[in-house]
Amino acid sequence: MSEGIRSNRAIVRELMKYGALMWYGRHMGFSDEHKAKWEPDIRAGAKKIAREVERKYPKEEIIRHRGTDTYELGMVTGKVAALRWLMGGQWNELDS
Repeated sequence: MSEGIRSNRAIVRELMKYGALMWYGRHMGFSDEHKAKWEPDIRAGAKKIAREVERKYPKEEIIRHRGTDTYELGMVTGKVAALRWLMGGQWNELDS
């Protein structure tokens, strides 16, 4: 059932949500050993952003995107690609 055309605000809201979940999933996929090689300010910033995502989104939704389930991570990546395309981006803009 169609809900009609969504506003730019609604699209951007979903883009921010799924962009954050995509970043979180990728971040959590890195081993602690790998993260230990990062510069201290990068590690601190990544940890801060991860905690912000954990506070903002329901635990059940975050667990699905923790970097261990490639299917779910692929789904969220596809959503981000489609939403970015709707906002004028290119299909291959999937950096996070």
